[in-house]
Amino acid sequence: MRSDPRRLTFYFDYLSPYSYLAWNDLRQRLSKLPEMTTNEVSLSPRPVLLAALLDAGGQLGPAEVAAKRRFVARDVQRRARRLGVSLVWPERHPFRPLDALRLSLPEVAGELQLQLIDTLWKAGWREGMNLGDREQLEQALGAAGLPVDELLQKASSEEAKRALRKETEAAIARGVFGVPTMMLDHELLWGADRLDDVFGLITGD
Repeated sequence: MRSDPRRLTFYFDYLSPYSYLAWNDLRQRLSKLPEMTTNEVSLSPRPVLLAALLDAGGQLGPAEVAAKRRFVARDVQRRARRLGVSLVWPERHPFRPLDALRLSLPEVAGELQLQLIDTLWKAGWREGMNLGDREQLEQALGAAGLPVDELLQKASSEEAKRALRKETEAAIARGVFGVPTMMLDHELLWGADRLDDVFGLITGD
């Protein structure tokens, strides 16, 4: 057994339906690992700004390419059905993800990070809420019993704004070019269809 857990970093943006599918798949698979293996893996969610990743690589987002947007809308529904995951397209997409991403920073959410991320994914992609709307963010956080005012105050701080920029810049420096991206130790895997590879590395299969 390793003396220190292996870090599994999950880079995401709430704009990405593939990140939603990957997060659900990842959480489910981790819950099914033997306890010994689970204790050897430390999940580290990292919110990043997809627009900045795309700009750094000179890419257009799916929403900016009509044919790709139509394909993605169909493809994610197929993948959701295959995974048994409920998916409702948000009432507005693309939306402004900054507040939701800052809320999800470890510096803001602290020990509530996993619960908060689960809550926002559910609100945005299972209930179709607009995560770019502050009132709907408040509603989602409150319904989950999270400390709404405290979290929103932290997320609005200059420290949180700097932290999200720093997180995104660090991801770019590590070679992250899109979301979802998973990094196990130093091995980078991109895409919601790479979970088999991720868990193969975890279990040695």
